[in-house]
Amino acid sequence: MHALVCTRLGPPAGAQLLVSTRTVEEGEPGPLQLVSEYPNPKLRPNEVRIRVAAASLNFADALQLQGSYQEKPRLPFIPGSEVSGVVTEVGAEVLHLKPGTAVCAPSSGAFAQECVAAASQVLSLGPSQHLSLSQMQEAAGLPIAFGTAHVALQERAQLKGGEVVLILGAGG
Repeated sequence: MHALVCTRLGPPAGAQLLVSTRTVEEGEPGPLQLVSEYPNPKLRPNEVRIRVAAASLNFADALQLQGSYQEKPRLPFIPGSEVSGVVTEVGAEVLHLKPGTAVCAPSSGAFAQECVAAASQVLSLGPSQHLSLSQMQEAAGLPIAFGTAHVALQERAQLKGGEVVLILGAGG
């Protein structure tokens, strides 16, 4: 499968990184390499395999590529922590999801053609034929970005019904 693989830790090469794996300023390869023959992730009994339609890029992903995030996977690794796509295979213990279902989920390795996710954390979006590409792209940012905002407002700010909040900006 095709995957964007982090082969070394370091600062991203900026917007140039999305176009090329060469860092113009340093003249050496950037931390990410597009690999066309990367092995498919193994599926455990409690996981689902997802054909990736979209993956979001979070602040935590950028920190992880630089080696500054609390979770430090072994090199090489496929970055990407949020995904939307279509279930292609389910583990033996998974009963609530079926192949062909559109889903979004937190998942490591989302910057690839396929990834696996714990079935308990996968959110069904319904039959895949009912969703447009733009809806799948929006759904990719739902698990972590929305989840973070929800926890901030519910748990930390303890927002109650009838209260109003004005959010002027947000970021990593």
